[in-house]
Order: sequence, then structure tokens, then C-alpha cells
Amino acid sequence: MLLGRLPGFNFLALLLVLTFLHGCSFGQQKIKLNRNMVYNFSTKGNAGLLVDEQAVASDPANGKGGAPKTLFSPGWVNADIYYPAMIVVDLGKSYHLASLWLFDADDSDTIFIYTGDPSSWDKKAGLLLNTYNTWREVPIHGTTRFLMFVYRSPSTKVAEIVLYGRATGQSSPTPKPLRHPKPVMDEFMGVNGFINDPIDKLNCAGNVREYHSWSWDEGNLDTSYPGFPDNQYAWNPSWTSGPGWGFYFDDFYQQLKNNRLILSPALQGSAPYIHKFDDSRSQHKPLAEDEQAFVPLSYLAHSDYMFQFAARYGRTAVSSSLLKLKPDQPLMRGSGLIRYLENWNEPDKWWSTRRGYFTPDEFSAMCSADYDGHERSMGPGKGMKSADPKIKMVMGGLASLNLEYLRCMKLWCEFNRRSGFPADVLNFHHYSGNGTRGISPEEDSLKQKLNVITNFRDSVMTGKEIWLSEFGYDTNPESEQASMAIDTNDIYEVQGEWILRSYLEAIAAGIDKAFVFMLRDANAADPNKYNSSGLTTETWNGHHPKKSWFYVSTMKNQLRGLRFENEISSGHPAVHVYKFLSANGNTAVYAVWCTTSSNLVIKKFTLEIGDALSAQLIIPQSGMPEGSQSILKIQNKAINFRVTERPVFIRTSRNVNGFP
Repeated sequence: MLLGRLPGFNFLALLLVLTFLHGCSFGQQKIKLNRNMVYNFSTKGNAGLLVDEQAVASDPANGKGGAPKTLFSPGWVNADIYYPAMIVVDLGKSYHLASLWLFDADDSDTIFIYTGDPSSWDKKAGLLLNTYNTWREVPIHGTTRFLMFVYRSPSTKVAEIVLYGRATGQSSPTPKPLRHPKPVMDEFMGVNGFINDPIDKLNCAGNVREYHSWSWDEGNLDTSYPGFPDNQYAWNPSWTSGPGWGFYFDDFYQQLKNNRLILSPALQGSAPYIHKFDDSRSQHKPLAEDEQAFVPLSYLAHSDYMFQFAARYGRTAVSSSLLKLKPDQPLMRGSGLIRYLENWNEPDKWWSTRRGYFTPDEFSAMCSADYDGHERSMGPGKGMKSADPKIKMVMGGLASLNLEYLRCMKLWCEFNRRSGFPADVLNFHHYSGNGTRGISPEEDSLKQKLNVITNFRDSVMTGKEIWLSEFGYDTNPESEQASMAIDTNDIYEVQGEWILRSYLEAIAAGIDKAFVFMLRDANAADPNKYNSSGLTTETWNGHHPKKSWFYVSTMKNQLRGLRFENEISSGHPAVHVYKFLSANGNTAVYAVWCTTSSNLVIKKFTLEIGDALSAQLIIPQSGMPEGSQSILKIQNKAINFRVTERPVFIRTSRNVNGFP
């Protein structure tokens, strides 16, 4: 008998019911999952592979599961650091869950499943994955927006997850992207350096990122020093001093300010007393043995240091009763010598054992303590913002362009803080190379890589600055990060060219500051990477400038006060033209170069310059901090000049006599 002929039967209603039940488990719908929902707190491997084959996975709850092929794993390398691996899935709104299905691929170890949110997790199940290419059900009942999967080891293997449930909540509104303001070029360009670098050499750029060890300011190697909470800080001279010598940071910082250099101390390492004066542990997290790395309160001593540093060098005068000074120290507070303060250096240093490596949630906890004493919950005198609300906290620079690390930090902060992300600057390091040698920023697609981060910022972290606080090239040809001699251009020439081009690609990508690593060579004869990356020779060789120092100085001086406007079509596939503009629009400077690495020369390149009445060619030259300069003839609103792989600058003006 046909069902449609039964008395009172509504065939259309049945069709709708059957359609609804298709792909459901026990009346529950299959939840749509996508890559943007997945947060990989190990940051290794592509955790999006857990949800990339939803159509192939089909409907395992009703015996119609497919066979997914792609497999997610953080891998075996540095397993002691990255495991247990934590993967969080954000469904975007609350669901009443009916069941969870996992495709058990191969190998054998346990996966643990939690519900709750990043502030509080509730363990729901543990499953030994010991079958081969089999769908496994994990009964998960209850209401949640988040699930967390914890992989115990590299032998925990899952190819796909499928969830069934019913939505019970509403999605949060998507924030509107905002356009980020552009910096002036001299305040964009930076260099990494130390207190014993000469000011006139640091002045090649507009910013100084000063490597600053905590031990210099507190205790140093004095084994009788009691440490927190009975601190005694010293800066002028610092604890690193002796009869007739010492580090005088008050004086050094004042000199930088007098020379219009923007300073950002990068505070690094633990105070020696924390790790019982064991130098091998100086880069470990600043924690006692019994403290938990994911709890903000564990970073009381570090938060105290942030407060004291900001109290001395920030722009707000705190009560002198809150200062903790060594008896020989001059009283200083609210000196206004720094605008930025970076709270660590490379928290994701995978080469420094698990004690030196911060997971994203652990570093978020320390940032929250360092920023404002975890929203003032740690008591008075904790966190840099508690000392100076105007100071900008720079997140310790990540060792790579690891956007997943930042995504996970942001998620932790959304559920463990009420007042937003605890940093004003998002900070990354990146060296353009192929593992054997350095490569040009264009070959590395540096601009495109940085665009991924700036687009993320503009979409969901509006108002934050982004820094590339380390980049650069070595000049020892045996280094795996060395620039290279190209045709008649020696390795020093190519280092200078690629550094300028890296600055240009970074500003075009929309970041706020870029700092070349670094001012001086550490030891140019040492072939290990970063020992010969200086713009000058070593301290003991008198900081003699390389070609790159003069090239960087020329770029800063010629683009001072100008902002990146846009890229101009060059009409040539190997030529980039970037336009910079003054605030009143009367002066435009064009940076022009060949993007190749073959010593390409274009003898006569034509550039249209609109209604400009005068034009000047500036070529970076060794020995000339301002570059060599010559007047160009304008014909039919265009100029002709020679273009090579070394950027040149075309300064144009709407005034007939626009140049001195």
C-alpha cells in the first residue's frame, strides 16, 4: 500500500521529516564544522585536518561513515615540548550534544575529551585509539560551546571528527574590520641593540629594541640576594657593575631620547635567584619548582619587575613608597624615557626544553600578570599598566610568524580576562631563508606572509600594533642565514639590498615597526647563524659600519616624516615601485628596485610623477649616510633613471626649488 494513500496522510510532511532525519543521530543534527573553529594550542601541524573532510566522513552515527584520508598530528619532533597536545574546537554558540565520532586512523594511544571553556574544563571521556581506520563513538551529552581534545603522545592519531547535536545559543556578532593608521617611516624603522652600542650608530634607524636581561636589574650573581618579595632594583648603576664601571641605564635612555630615538627595552630571562643561580636555566620560565605555568599568580615576581621598570621609566609618577630600590640608586619615577616595554623574548623557544617553552595559554597567563597584575587581582605594585597606564606593552616576540599561537592566546584571554588582550603590540620574528642560506624578501613572499597577520589584526584585534622585531641576514658566507654574493655584488652589498627591501615589504604589508637584527656583529668569524648579522663590525672592532649601515641610514633620512601610500604599477614584472607621501602632499618619494636576485639592471626606467615640478635621485652609497643625490630632468611628467636590485629613492616636490 502506498503511504500517500492512507487517510489523512500528508506526504509533504513526511518528506520534510525524512529530510530532517537524514544525517542525524537520535534526532540530532550533524553540526557543521570548519577550520576556523579549531585552535591548535601545540601550534604544530594543521589541526584543521580534523574537520576538512566532513562530506567524506558523511554520517557515521547511522552507519554511513566514509573513510577520511588526511591525518592531523603535531608530529614526533620535540614531542617532549608539544605533548600533551591540546586542540580546542569552538562551535561558535552553545549546542546540546548527542554524540561525538572519531575516525581512529592508526597507531595506538589515548585521546581525552573535555567540555567547558578555556577558563574551566570538565573531563568527559578518555578513549584508547587502538583500531585501524575505524569510526569510534564517544557519548557526549550536555550543553557546551567548546570541546577540547588532548593528545597524549604522537601515537594518538585521528583523521576526522564528527559531532551531532542541537543548537541552544546564539552566535556572537562578527566585529567590523577597521583600517589601521600608517606610521611615518622613521618611526617604523628599528634596529636591535645593547646598552654598550654607540648612539651615533644606533641613530641609523628611528627605534631601538634594547636587549635587557632581568639579572642586570635585580641581584645579578649575588648569591646572598634574597629576591622577591624583598626586592632591591638597580639601574644607575645596575647590579651589573664594579669599581669604576657599570651599566648606567638612566643615562643611556636619556641619550636615546635626546637623539629622538624611540626605545623599547626587551626584558629577557629570569633573575638568577629564581633558578638558584644555575646559568643553564636562565631562559627558563620565571617560576619556582612548585608553581603552575598556566596560572597568572605564579608570575608574581615577574609582574613586580614589570611594575618597577615602568614606574621608573614610564610617564606616570607613582608614589615613592611603592618603589623598591637598592640603597645606592637615585630616586626616579615617571621619567618618560620609554613608551614601550617588551615582557620577554621568544617565549616559544622550542630549543630551550619544556621549562623554557611557553604554551600559548602559559604565555597568556604571564602576559596577564605583566600587563596589569591580572586585572589588579595580584595586589598593588604588580603589572606595568598599574605603574603607567600610558605605557604600551609589547608581547614578547614570537620566534616565527606563528599566527596560530596568537589565535590561541586571544581565545584564552577572552575567557580568563574581562578587559581584553593583555598587550598593545603583537610581536613576531622572521628571517627570510630556505634553511641553507638567506633568500630575498620577495622570494620568501615576506609581504604576503605579513599580510596574513595584519589582516587577522584588522579583522578581530583592531587597534593593536604589529611588530616584526627581528629580521636580517648574515655576512659570513658559511652561515645558513647568510646573504650571498650575486655576480659582481659582494655579500655585504646583497645584505644591504635585502635589508632595505625587507623594510619596504614590511611597511607595505601594514605592520607598525620592523627591527633589523642587529646593530653589531656578535662574532663575524663564527659561521653559526646570527653571529655576523650586524650593520657594523663587533664592539672590539670599533663598530665599523658595513654597507648595510649606510643603506639603512639613507632610507631613514630620505623617508623621514613620510608614510607609505601605495604600490605603483611599474609596467615591468621585475620592478617594484612604492610611493611615500608627506602629510601635506607636497612631497612624494618613490622607492624603486628590481625584485630579482640575479644582478638585473634596467638602464633606462621611466616613472610618471604627475604634477611634480622637481625630482631628485637618491642612491644609497657606502660612506654616505644620506646617499648620493642628483637632480633628474622631468619631461612630459616623467623621469628616466637606472634601476638595479638596490632600492633607489626618487624625491619629488610640487615646488620648482623643492630641494636644498
